[in-house]
Amino acid sequence: IDYEAIHNDYIEVFTDQFKAWIIDNYNLDIDFKDLNLISPQYYNYSTDVINCNISDKDNALLMTTFKKDKDFITYLQEKTRSRDGFMSYYTFEEALSNKDDVLSDYILNYLVNKFESDNLFMLDSYDFIYQSLH
Repeated sequence: IDYEAIHNDYIEVFTDQFKAWIIDNYNLDIDFKDLNLISPQYYNYSTDVINCNISDKDNALLMTTFKKDKDFITYLQEKTRSRDGFMSYYTFEEALSNKDDVLSDYILNYLVNKFESDNLFMLDSYDFIYQSLH
């Protein structure tokens, strides 16, 4: 089995469907470039992550759009709230003002969570990857 080919198929399927979902739900056409899969050595602390780059124009579009999105603002407030057992690295104000260029990370995590909760990716991708192996 060519695991690298499987990983590349997974990345392409996921990002293609994710991009289409963003267009359908937010009318934003974000171009994901330089895709690569990061797999941790041990899965008890994290899971696979797809890293990518987006253009400065797409990044600015994301930030402008989601700074006005009430659901995203609620998400960001929760993700930046320290509580027992968790100390947030950024305050809400720091994240919203894009300290250390972190706002796009929060936005993309928010979008991926919504995308995955819609189960769009799970319905079609496994069949695509399976078919590509034969």
